[in-house]
Amino acid sequence: MAMAGRGLILLAVLFACRSEDPVSRTRSRVLMGSYVTITASGADAAVEKAFARLQDINRRFNFRDSTGPLYGFNLRDEPFADAEIAGVIRTALEVGAATGGAFDITVQPLVELWGFYTGGSDPPDPAALDSTLALVGMDKVAVSGDSVLKPVPGLRLDLGGIAKGHALAEAARVLRTAGIHSALVDAGGDIYALGRRQDGREWRIGVRHPRGEGIVAVIPVADRAVVTSGDYERAFTAEDGTVYCHIIDPRLGRPARALASVTVVAADPVRADAWATGLFVLGPDEGLALVEATDDIEALFVTPELEMRQSSGLAGILAREEIP
Repeated sequence: MAMAGRGLILLAVLFACRSEDPVSRTRSRVLMGSYVTITASGADAAVEKAFARLQDINRRFNFRDSTGPLYGFNLRDEPFADAEIAGVIRTALEVGAATGGAFDITVQPLVELWGFYTGGSDPPDPAALDSTLALVGMDKVAVSGDSVLKPVPGLRLDLGGIAKGHALAEAARVLRTAGIHSALVDAGGDIYALGRRQDGREWRIGVRHPRGEGIVAVIPVADRAVVTSGDYERAFTAEDGTVYCHIIDPRLGRPARALASVTVVAADPVRADAWATGLFVLGPDEGLALVEATDDIEALFVTPELEMRQSSGLAGILAREEIP
C-alpha cells in the first residue's frame, strides 16, 4: 500500500487519549502508506516481531509490489495460492454481501479512472465510466480453498479497504502470543486497543473532526478496533468546484457523498475496516439501520452538515464533543 493510499494524511484519524505511563513505550514505522505506531509495556522483541509481521503483510497485500501475488494477478491475469489472502478475501466477500455491494474489493479500475492515484482533476467520460463498471463487482471474485482465481480477464483487486484491519489483527495476535495484554496499535488512524491500559481503565479513542482541528467524540474501548473512513482522506476539486473523495460507490461508479466520516467499533479489526468503507458508501440512514441489525458492529456517522448519529450500542459510552 503506497503512500498515496488511505493513510496518506499523517495526522491520525483517531488518537488515543491516555495518561502518561512510565513503563509504556511507543515505537513507529512507515508501513502500509502511513505511520504505524505500537504503544506497549516492555517486551521490545515482541513489538519488533509485530512490526516484522506487518512488513510481510504490507508486501503481500500491496497490489503495487512486484514481489507480491496481487501484482501478477492484476497485471498478468495470474491466479495464485495464498491461504492468508484467500481468508481475507472471504471476509471481504461476506461484508460485500452484507452491505449489498457497498464494500467491494474490485473497485481499483474505478479509483484509477477517477484519477485518485494521480491527483484527479475532473469526473471521467460517461462512456469510459460505463465500460469500467463492467469490470467491477464482487460476483467476479472467485476463491477456491487457498487459491484466488480470475474468471474474468481484466478483474483487478485492491485490498486496501480491508488489509489494515488484517494487519491490526495480526499485530495484536503477535503481541498476545508474546504475553503482552495491554497495547495500542495504530495503523494510520485505524486502531486496535489490546486489553486495557496499565491502570486498568479502558483506552479512550478520539474521533477526528472531519472539517477542522480537534475531535467530535471520545470512545472508550478494550479489545476492540476503532476504524474511520472519511471524505477528507484523499480528494480532489473539479473545475466546477465539486469536491470528490476517493471512496467510490461501486454500484454507481461515483464517489460517495452522503457522509463526512463514519467510525466503526468492532471486536474484529478485519470486519471493522471493511464495514467502515461499506457504511460510508451506504450513508447515515441505510447504514445505521444495517448496523442496528448486525451483531458486533457499532458506528458513529458524521454527515457533511456535521450532524452526528450513533448506533444504540454506543449510547451511554460515547462522549460527544461540541462541533464548532
